[in-house]
Amino acid sequence: MLRAVTGLAKTASDQMINESFDALFNEERAALRAPELQIEFVGRQGRAQRRKVLTGKHKPSKVLSEGEQKVLAIADFLAEARLAGITAPVIFDDPVSSLDHRRINEVAQRIASLADTTQVIVFTHDIFFATTLLNLMAKSKRCSYFHITDEDGKGQVARATGPRWDNLNNLKRNINETIQAAKSQEGDARAALVRTGYDWIRSWCEVFTETELLQGVTQRYQPNVRMTSLSNIKVAALPAAIETVNRIFEEACRSIDGHSQPLPTLGVSPTLAGLEAHWAELTDARVNYINADDRPHVDLRREGDITPLVGSAQRTPPGRRPAPSGAGRRGRTRSDPSQAART
Repeated sequence: MLRAVTGLAKTASDQMINESFDALFNEERAALRAPELQIEFVGRQGRAQRRKVLTGKHKPSKVLSEGEQKVLAIADFLAEARLAGITAPVIFDDPVSSLDHRRINEVAQRIASLADTTQVIVFTHDIFFATTLLNLMAKSKRCSYFHITDEDGKGQVARATGPRWDNLNNLKRNINETIQAAKSQEGDARAALVRTGYDWIRSWCEVFTETELLQGVTQRYQPNVRMTSLSNIKVAALPAAIETVNRIFEEACRSIDGHSQPLPTLGVSPTLAGLEAHWAELTDARVNYINADDRPHVDLRREGDITPLVGSAQRTPPGRRPAPSGAGRRGRTRSDPSQAART
């Protein structure tokens, strides 16, 4: 009797736990594009203990890359959590190390979908992965980003909008603070602050071009080109903004310490007045671009290439006389002069 009970318990365990885990694991594996393998269940006492083997009984650790093993481990973990009905917060510690960009995107999508029902905490130093998660969660606005630094020799945790600190508002504040600080200094101290101000201006020009002039069509931490944002670019206002930004950007490059100078200008330092004037120009250029009218209608027709259609009239082929106004399908001409006048 005991053997019969044990046999029934094994059968029940196989049906209720092992088969369920197998289905969940394959579902997670497919979502993460992990390699296919076989699962052998060796569990006892209702536990989903298992080992995974490839064709020919090869161990995955002997054949698969580190990245492939990692996504298999994530699939295993998620399947186990679903099988157990775990509702506690889930923590991922750098889940995308050793993964290529395609798998990083797939892991990010799976974590984002998991966050719909479960609190998820992710630690990562991968900028691409962090920005991908932020973009996936942008509509729901249910994702918070915290930046960790080792300032003062210990970990500092601060809330931020994303991995990049140089957004326009921060850069604007840095430029204004640098200009104010330079006003209270003289000599070499002022010159150093002016060069720092031009360094911030150079960054501002890059971010302004990326986020506002080009409406984020391409972004430095994103692999995709946002084609839907192309229509938001104000084409008519671009030339004026580009002229100002490009000219001052080149001036900033010549004024910062990171660029060597040609001999004729090596001894010519940038001035505080020049810094203020250039910053005012950039501010005005941004305001003018933002307030510019929408893109004008662009007429793609070339002169003589298309004959405008009036009413139901058709374009007349070259060398052929136009048909009488009001001509029917069989060449009959209408006698109503008003009809001809309307055509």
